[in-house]
Amino acid sequence: MYKMPSAEKRYPNYFHLTDEVIDQLHKWIDLGHKPEPNTALDVVRLAFAIRAFNLYRSITLLLKTDHWEDAAILTRSMFELLLNIEEIQRDDARAESKARKFLLFEKLQQYLHARANHQYNIKTGRVSSSESELDRVDRAAEALFRTFRLRTKKGETKWQSSWCGKNVRELFKASDQPIRMHQHEILYSYMSAFAHSAPLSVMTSVRLKHPLEDFDKLQLEHDAQEETQLKLITYLSTGFVLEIILRVRDILPDYDVKWNFRILTRLFVFYGVKPPPSPV
Repeated sequence: MYKMPSAEKRYPNYFHLTDEVIDQLHKWIDLGHKPEPNTALDVVRLAFAIRAFNLYRSITLLLKTDHWEDAAILTRSMFELLLNIEEIQRDDARAESKARKFLLFEKLQQYLHARANHQYNIKTGRVSSSESELDRVDRAAEALFRTFRLRTKKGETKWQSSWCGKNVRELFKASDQPIRMHQHEILYSYMSAFAHSAPLSVMTSVRLKHPLEDFDKLQLEHDAQEETQLKLITYLSTGFVLEIILRVRDILPDYDVKWNFRILTRLFVFYGVKPPPSPV
């Protein structure tokens, strides 16, 4: 039975780059000096740095063990993380108020999750609770989170589905980076299939072979496809994490912008794209 070595062993050159990124970010985020956040914007910057780093480590681990399909899902999540920090920082004068709104929405999400769990426990007889008690909590939430309350065309009210009132399409359209359009097309016409378990994602795990088809040829074609996907996800996820860290660098005193652009240049060359001129 044919058994391939892991992607980490088949393509070590890809992971030399990702491991270097992880090692450096670990020094800045986990080990480096970080001032105490004094503003909502500082808190959000730090949270974005940690989240981006954790996503990138997870993506790399999945790629090393040939789970590029699942790494694609996390790469899509990284893209949305980038869109969100863009939205917060779009206007310097409003960045602090947007950061506060971002943090408040997190509390709304915690409330909605806790409420759903509580209702489930009541319906399954795990706990007993009066309607008046739940109504009291709901009224408090309505007052606290009223900025996120919407009225539908039918006159009903519902909670916003995002902290800024924009969906992903609206966020990338609002970006001043033209490349966001192309990134969205790649991530949402392709990688969304993996998040939603569409046929495209399910069938990547199965190779159909015609009786007359040569197995070795089929295997070579499959290996080439696997490397193409690995290369794409490495390129996108590395580019995204570099840009997010660049955007939140004020919370990381040890950060070196020259390192960022050195890695970015290597990434472009690695992917076979002419690197843009470095601004530093």
